[in-house]
Amino acid sequence: MVISIALFFLGLALSIQNIPWKGKSGDQAKKDSGKPITWRMMKRPLLIGIVVFAYIRGMFYLGFLLLTPFFLFFAIWFFGYRRWLRSAVISVVTTAIIYVVFYHGFQVLLPRFVLF
Repeated sequence: MVISIALFFLGLALSIQNIPWKGKSGDQAKKDSGKPITWRMMKRPLLIGIVVFAYIRGMFYLGFLLLTPFFLFFAIWFFGYRRWLRSAVISVVTTAIIYVVFYHGFQVLLPRFVLF
């Protein structure tokens, strides 16, 4: 737990350090990539980070089998694939395969629905 927290804060420090803020570092980023990183550009990575965090936290209450298809469907949509029916089938089939492999093959206990 201590190592996880330390790695989280070190990764956060690296991420913040690499944001070219306005000023000299922003000018350097503009020369290197064409335009500096803005908060508007960070919306999508921040959104997927929040969704992953909510997925992990919700896993303890809603379980793997109930929550994972919705998470996978959102991730497929988020990265630009717009075929709804195929995305839903892929989400459900992928969840079932992961469940069978981990629960029956590796005998790893996955979180279950415990709300009631």
